[in-house]
Amino acid sequence: YDRQRFWSDDDRENPVTGGKTSQDGAFQNAGGALSLRGGADYNLTPKDRLSAEVRYRGMDYFTGGEETFTTLVPAAGPAYVRDSSANMDRKNGAVSGDWRHQFKGSDHELDAHLEYEVTDFKRNGRAFTDQALSPDFYESFGFGNKQDRANFKLDYTRPMPDEAKLKTGLDLETTSNDYDNHGAQGASMDSLVVVPALTNRFLYDQDVYAGYVTYERPFGDFTVLGGLRAEQVEIHTNQVTSVQKDDNSYFHLYPSLHMGYTLSQTQSLTANYSKRVQRPQPQDLNPYPIYIDPKNFAAGNPDLKPQITDSYELGWQYRKGPNSYLATAYYRESRDGVASVTHDLGDGTFLTTRENLAKSRNGGLELVANGKLTPKLSYNISGNAYWNEIQSTIPGVVGNRDMTTLSGRASLSWQATPKDFFQLNGFTSGKRLTPQGYNEPISLLNLGYRRKVNDKLNFVVTANDVLDSFKNASVIDTPTLKQRVERTANVRAVFFGFTYSFGGGKPRPEQFDFGSGAVGG
Repeated sequence: YDRQRFWSDDDRENPVTGGKTSQDGAFQNAGGALSLRGGADYNLTPKDRLSAEVRYRGMDYFTGGEETFTTLVPAAGPAYVRDSSANMDRKNGAVSGDWRHQFKGSDHELDAHLEYEVTDFKRNGRAFTDQALSPDFYESFGFGNKQDRANFKLDYTRPMPDEAKLKTGLDLETTSNDYDNHGAQGASMDSLVVVPALTNRFLYDQDVYAGYVTYERPFGDFTVLGGLRAEQVEIHTNQVTSVQKDDNSYFHLYPSLHMGYTLSQTQSLTANYSKRVQRPQPQDLNPYPIYIDPKNFAAGNPDLKPQITDSYELGWQYRKGPNSYLATAYYRESRDGVASVTHDLGDGTFLTTRENLAKSRNGGLELVANGKLTPKLSYNISGNAYWNEIQSTIPGVVGNRDMTTLSGRASLSWQATPKDFFQLNGFTSGKRLTPQGYNEPISLLNLGYRRKVNDKLNFVVTANDVLDSFKNASVIDTPTLKQRVERTANVRAVFFGFTYSFGGGKPRPEQFDFGSGAVGG
């Protein structure tokens, strides 16, 4: 169970017309989640093992709050106060089965995996809007998605002469999504009328047929691993309400090459190349505007292409005892990256759409260090300095933009006694480039304490955001639109909980879940 308050402050300006608006809100979330998981293994023969797993996760959250919209320039423009409440319910269940057959010899096996997953998401709400210049109105709104996903994998591993290894396999996945958006407005809750502009249904089906092969072989201190993945993708979309159907199919090859060289017992070098794909999310392809609030709408783009990225890396690694150091220089070039673009529709109303960027590039240096300062005091530090460039031909987005950013995270752990464990954990994201502006840095500092009662029971205390520094701010800065959105929340909190291990499995590593407070509870 969790309860949290958060606030938003949205200031907008149109430099062309001189119009300025402000939208502020205060909200509260409350709800909980339940996770269940069970599995079983059965040795059919000495060389054949069957496995089965069933899992379920349910979430139910309530959000309520008030927001105020004010037109600053001109002073007599639209203004309103809106009270809203919504309930979010998400249920996810899956069942899977595995078969593993071991052939004669080491590392010679065949693995088969079959999985079926169902997800049901609903968000339904109500609101009352008190307008200064227009009649007040009530509304109900909702968003739902039902997804069915089936996946079959077949992996074959075989040792080859000269200590080489061959891997090949198939990966077949089919996904079906049914999105349902609805909205109604009226002078009272008893006289609501469906608003066609807020009501639509969108169907999305995607089939991915993939096969891969990798071959690894050592040449003394030098090792080469080459791979190739082939994918055939079939996508079918149907915007039922506007009778807009689209089909998209494509075939791509994704090669990879990984090379390693052992300098000594403690040092090694690596060089890697890979081509990767990142497909748009289903809702990104829905062209029908989705209602968020009276001044904010979102719409997808059925013409979106998948993002293709070429990645190059050079690495150095040092390991000795409990200490390890890693340095990685990288360069990545992407085309058709999917990005959010915000358009000013006038009168303080914004539409956020999804578009393909022409090209983006980034490169940098990542440093990682792990080790022990004393037998009881250990550390983990990582830092990333990188440069990012966005090239775009999208209307409303400046052509070429670039930025250099620093980010990092660190933790300091102290095993005070065999039963008492403390940890200090912090991170900073640095300033991040977006197509129309940037996101401001985010920094957090957390504390954790674990008391071991016995081999199965631990008591846990976590303190999140001890400096009360959490703030998430994004900026749009273009010749036709300027916006700053700042979101804050009462992340600063102390959680008490416990963990209890059943059975004889491996104990959980000494770490804390700072994202959701104490583990268990």
